[in-house]
Amino acid sequence: MLGAVWHFSFHVSDLDRSVAFYRDVLGMELVHVQEQDNAYTRSLVGYPDARLRVAQLAVPGREAHVSTHDLELVEYVVPRGERQDSARHHPGAAHLAFAVDDIDAEHDRLTALGVRFVSPPNRITEGANTGGAACYFLDPDDITLELVQPPPHRAPPPTGRPPTRVALHSVLREGRGDDYEREHAAVPDDLLAALRRAGIRDWTIWRSGRHLFHLVDADDLARAGEILAGDPADRAWQEHMAAFVDRFEPGRDERTGALAKVWTLREQAPVPGEDHP
Repeated sequence: MLGAVWHFSFHVSDLDRSVAFYRDVLGMELVHVQEQDNAYTRSLVGYPDARLRVAQLAVPGREAHVSTHDLELVEYVVPRGERQDSARHHPGAAHLAFAVDDIDAEHDRLTALGVRFVSPPNRITEGANTGGAACYFLDPDDITLELVQPPPHRAPPPTGRPPTRVALHSVLREGRGDDYEREHAAVPDDLLAALRRAGIRDWTIWRSGRHLFHLVDADDLARAGEILAGDPADRAWQEHMAAFVDRFEPGRDERTGALAKVWTLREQAPVPGEDHP
């Protein structure tokens, strides 16, 4: 059973040149460089005299997971290989796509550094990523790479900081309380995925008669609302919930409707070393 992706790998003709490109031009972090001249490596790659130079690189700010790196670059010192036709239309050709926040700015930055692009950024007008943009470019060995600016509903949430906890207050339509609870017994999987993509960490709802009180942990609730506004799963859920929910009461924050916070035990008497929103 597969557990995770360990890394993506490219075989290159000059490891030092490729490291300089991926680290100094693209901005990846160099994690480790090593020579592999041992029985294990020769058995693994299937060449009895194999000697390799290997570099491991990671996207800056990546969340920790099972592997320390995202990309492996391999130079075969022995046996030396020959450059093959790397045209994208050939079976077996591969490419690696990098997500960026501003594809136009990154395209301009890389172009100024001499990076060769197949085309300028192309606006995506069809399919699951409609609203985003993408373009291909080449590394020193003519390996195809890609920049992708996700559409708003797929944009990654902010990372590296604790979520913000906010409370919301909504009011049910008369006589729809029990129906509302039944609808939430199994929220659709595509909506759960959309909430996660938008940076919603947790969402708890309490009910008192017609009144609902929501406790939401989010990276940025206002930003999450913008992302979800363009997500078809969220739009379908909101249209469905309109039959049950009469309104959300206004809060102190006009953008999100978040209620005013009055008091928190943890803020007045924090527990040393405890992390919380």
